Amino acid sequence: MVSHKRYDTGESLRDFVYGFHDGMVTTLAAIVAITVAGLDNKIIILVGFANMIADGISMSLGGYLASKSQEEYDKKIHLRFYLHPEKIALVTFLSFVFAAFIPMIPYFFLPAHSALPYSIGVSVVSFFVVGSLRTFYTKKNWLVAGVEMLAVGLAAVIVAYIVGTYISSLNVF
Repeated sequence: MVSHKRYDTGESLRDFVYGFHDGMVTTLAAIVAITVAGLDNKIIILVGFANMIADGISMSLGGYLASKSQEEYDKKIHLRFYLHPEKIALVTFLSFVFAAFIPMIPYFFLPAHSALPYSIGVSVVSFFVVGSLRTFYTKKNWLVAGVEMLAVGLAAVIVAYIVGTYISSLNVF
């Protein structure tokens, strides 16, 4: 059986949402935990950038390897799919980096504890907006889609807040 499939808008959407969500969650979670633990802006920004670059590269290369593996498997069983692993990697990386930078912005202008509510605020809005915008392609209710992405993102951030608070209580910093 031979089948042809091109990398289309739906797959670009998948890779964008995946990269955006993970970039926002991992960076915001790290920022929240570090801020609550009482560390200063320099450390927060350093960790934010390190996460943005290292995890962005990791995710994009993971997407690349996953799609290459799928292509190799498809060839083995005589299916022919064109996944464009390079495009998957690029879309994932760019959306990750874009999203990862958003929660860091307030830390360039405000002290850590003052920046935290703004960081969470812009992230909440971003989660909801990107979640809602998915409906241009999915036909899902925009409110449900926005709340869905927001809820999943905030779950990780709440855990990071709890961890940061606990570590702070240990007085290790």
